[in-house]
Amino acid sequence: MAGSERAGGGHEVWVAAAGDRAGAAATAVIRLMGMLPEGWICEQRVEGGRIALRVVPAAGGTAEAVERWLAGALADRALTGWRAVPPGA
Repeated sequence: MAGSERAGGGHEVWVAAAGDRAGAAATAVIRLMGMLPEGWICEQRVEGGRIALRVVPAAGGTAEAVERWLAGALADRALTGWRAVPPGA
């Protein structure tokens, strides 16, 4: 599991560049934001080759839904070279 529950709502997930094939973090965060389901809210922070996302799913959304979304997003060819990592890793 790459995420954790956050006080105040939301689920924090982290992704990191995994090798030479990863694009720039700023580009990756824009792509991830564009892949969010309608009604989801996301705050992001880029730290070098890592991205932290605090995702708040629409009403009734679960941490598991966030994890499934992230796995699907990272399977997209546009995010080749990025992988989920434990929070703060």
